[in-house]
Amino acid sequence: MTALRKASAQHCHFSSFKRYACFYKNPEIMLYLIIELVGSTCCNAVVNSEPCPMDDLRPCLMNAIRAIMRSMEV
Repeated sequence: MTALRKASAQHCHFSSFKRYACFYKNPEIMLYLIIELVGSTCCNAVVNSEPCPMDDLRPCLMNAIRAIMRSMEV
């Protein structure tokens, strides 16, 4: 990806934070944590059904994402 496209993609993602009433301390770190959590958790749930099937895991995962976002609010 070229530097211009990368900068444009970052601008698009981070400008969406401005639409909401809350602001985040480190949006890049928050986004990284959420992506890593979701990626690894979903991979295990879909491929191996560990620790449980995805349908059972989804509510817990959403609560974890909300907790990460709340902890990073300014």
